[in-house]
Amino acid sequence: ELKQLRTQLAKYARHQEGEASVKARLQSEYNTMEKSMAQYRKQLDEEVARRMELEDRYNEMESELDHAKSHMENVLNSHKVEMREMRARVKADRTGELEGEVTTLQDALKKEKKARLRSEQRKNELQLVIENLRRTDQAAESERIDCSVMQLRLDRRGEVSRINQ
Repeated sequence: ELKQLRTQLAKYARHQEGEASVKARLQSEYNTMEKSMAQYRKQLDEEVARRMELEDRYNEMESELDHAKSHMENVLNSHKVEMREMRARVKADRTGELEGEVTTLQDALKKEKKARLRSEQRKNELQLVIENLRRTDQAAESERIDCSVMQLRLDRRGEVSRINQ
């Protein structure tokens, strides 16, 4: 009977060692996943901060662009008025000096039109930046969902581990 008890005790000890090994391995995997999740959250926070900074920069640039566009329209309108006045003077007094001023104003008008085109191009570039920000936001949202799924899996493993204990 004593020999039988010793045999049963040895079997029980081996069983306990195996169970402890499995628990240790599961705890190690859980800790590794926790570290990965913490690193992923940190990266996600950094990406969100970067995105917010880009959005602030975009808003600032858009405000500057609106201001510049308004200024250019005012200048263009004043040049148009000046052009009308110049044309009236040229008709009244056909001197070479007035024609030179008209040419100068026409050049200025061309420059303003070019500036407006550059402004429109900048606006288009900013719209591309916005679209890229939206894509980044969508990717971050997808990663957040993946993170939630991983967290649920970790939680489920934790519950299985507690049940096994």
